Amino acid sequence: MKFRVITAALLILIIVVSSACGLLPEEDERLSPPIKEARSIDYRTDTVIVGDISKVINLFAQWKAANRIIYSFSEYNAPFLEFYVQPGDVVKAGDLLAALDIGDIEKDIRDQDLSYQSAKLSYDRTKERYDAGTVSQYDLRIAELTLQDAENKLNDLLEYKNGSLLVADREGTILTTLNYEKGDMVNTGTSIVTLVENDDLILQGTNSLIRSSGVQVGKEVIIKSNNEEIEGFVSEINGNLVTIEPSEIKSNWELGTTVIATIPIDSAANVLLVHRNAIKTVGSRSYVRVLTDGVAIERTVELGISSGSYFEVISGLSEGEVVILN
Repeated sequence: MKFRVITAALLILIIVVSSACGLLPEEDERLSPPIKEARSIDYRTDTVIVGDISKVINLFAQWKAANRIIYSFSEYNAPFLEFYVQPGDVVKAGDLLAALDIGDIEKDIRDQDLSYQSAKLSYDRTKERYDAGTVSQYDLRIAELTLQDAENKLNDLLEYKNGSLLVADREGTILTTLNYEKGDMVNTGTSIVTLVENDDLILQGTNSLIRSSGVQVGKEVIIKSNNEEIEGFVSEINGNLVTIEPSEIKSNWELGTTVIATIPIDSAANVLLVHRNAIKTVGSRSYVRVLTDGVAIERTVELGISSGSYFEVISGLSEGEVVILN
């Protein structure tokens, strides 16, 4: 009897529990994790091509003075008056360059010239009288000395005037003038004007690659100016400074004129070319990334000469392959 009671109680408990579970909310079906699609990479690329390449060194070369002629006042110290030229002016022999302020020298010269002319007339008249025997040799000598004194004073004034002037003694171009203003005291020997002879100009330019390039004296040069090309050659090398002698000189080439001088170093024809932005270098190793079926594959390359945006490819690539740019 007792066993039946326990069995009945267990059945009732099972029924109650089962009913309670039916009242709980149903659990949702577990969702699958989202599938992430691989993000495509857009590469900047370039194609390996076949072509010609030339390595050159370009110089911005200028016409410069081989020698400079310095003008200075050497007679005496005096205030500065005026410049009659400025840098860049072309002058010829006899042209006035600058002057000192020595007062109204022209008036003094005119007055003394009148004294000289008067003394000369007096001497000539005395000489006639002496030849006629109406005056003594003493009178003639006095007239002669008076004339000589007037002439000496006139020459001194003219020399004084000339000493206050700087005059070009040759044809050339004014390179510099000293920064003087009217009234500034000028000492003798001070360099006032610098002139260069137009027939004594040299073409010079610099480039930091000259030393390592192996360029030698005699190397050919192409000079470009105003859409014209003129041949020339390297006449002197001093460090990075190159002096060039052109085969001809154009009339519009003056002191300070700038031209482009191109010195060919090396060249190769019908070779593989790869863009320089595709090349990576680690130590002594150079490599590129080749794009194959959307996959970047690293490839070691051997490079030759370079020029502009391209390198010559000696080995490691083939024509038409696509490389990734940095």
